[in-house]
Formats: sequence, structure tokens, C-alpha cells
Amino acid sequence: MNKTKKELAWEEAILEIVYECGGKEKKGPVKVREINEDISSKKKLTRSDLKNWTDGRPMYVHHIRSAISVLCHEKRELKHVKWGIYKITDKGIKRISSR
Repeated sequence: MNKTKKELAWEEAILEIVYECGGKEKKGPVKVREINEDISSKKKLTRSDLKNWTDGRPMYVHHIRSAISVLCHEKRELKHVKWGIYKITDKGIKRISSR
């Protein structure tokens, strides 16, 4: 773990949140709302991240949604359970455990 919590990349921060919120087996489903609420505990949000985008939501919400898409569809480190709910895969656990 060379990086401090505040230096984590978006993907790593999201994986850690999903892992920690995932319950006893660490693979339980987590709502995007929980990720949005907990992201500042894992990643330092800049003024730019907090600025509202054209749809009125903070920019960091869009960063999270984009990172979740990559984690699910390209890297297979998160699995989409149903609308707005995800869980970490074994590959995702391996990634955060290897740091």
C-alpha cells in the first residue's frame, strides 16, 4: 500500500469502498449512493470534482459512474447486480489486496 487513502485513483477508491461495505463475505452488493457518500473517505476531492456539472450533479458523481463502467465492462472487477447496485469480483479483490 504505497498510496495514502487520499491519493487513490478513482477505480481503486471505488473498489475499496465496495469491498469494505460488502458485508461479512466482502462480496455483498453495494449501492452507488453508498459509493457517492463514502468517496471522500478514500479520495481527496478537488474543487473541480465538487463543481456542479450541467445536469446539476457534482462532477465527482460522473467520475464515479465512468469508473464503475470501466470496472464492470472492461476490467471485470465489479459486477452489476441490478440498477445502481454492484458487487466486487474475485479479480477486484485481488487487485486491492495486491497493493
